[in-house]
Amino acid sequence: MGLYNIFLADDDEDDRFTFSLALEPFKEKVTLVTSSDGQELLDRLFAADTNPDLIILDNNMPRKDGIACLKEIRATKKFEPIPVIIFSTSADALSVERALKYDADHYIHKPHNLSQLKKIIAFCMKVDRAGTKPGR
Repeated sequence: MGLYNIFLADDDEDDRFTFSLALEPFKEKVTLVTSSDGQELLDRLFAADTNPDLIILDNNMPRKDGIACLKEIRATKKFEPIPVIIFSTSADALSVERALKYDADHYIHKPHNLSQLKKIIAFCMKVDRAGTKPGR
């Protein structure tokens, strides 16, 4: 198995840093490409030679939020196989419903500690659009 590639869009620099810290146990197997908003992620995604294995989007970001980014990803044929997870501080039912309506593979409330985040990352890496999706 080669490297597992994750694209992460989150406007909070501390959250991006914490996410990279949580990847330490996977550092030999995972590469992380971070963006500060959905538009930057889309620019990187369209410019990439190969698709990432997973895209994680914060819901609330400037320029292009997670849902707008998700809609564009799902409207692009070559990105259809990529699992997309909305990862947000908001856990209200309307936000979750909206994300799933636009075909997010999962909606995860951001945890409050590094240990929980490590477990969530391990979970996220098991999401597969072609097969069973954990938690759905």
